[in-house]
Amino acid sequence: MNKANQEVNELRKENKTLKAWKEKALNWIDKHVERIKQVSFFQHVGGVQKRNKRQDQEIER
Repeated sequence: MNKANQEVNELRKENKTLKAWKEKALNWIDKHVERIKQVSFFQHVGGVQKRNKRQDQEIER
């Protein structure tokens, strides 16, 4: 019985550790996904501006 209680306590500690790592991993993913979205948005906006600039130059010709 004592050994079973000891194993249960060890599993609880391990579970807490895994939950903490899971939380850290999810936070990291959220943070980096947000950065990727921002970069993609700015790349899109930059691409639109380049297209508009090219069209303006062609109209002037």
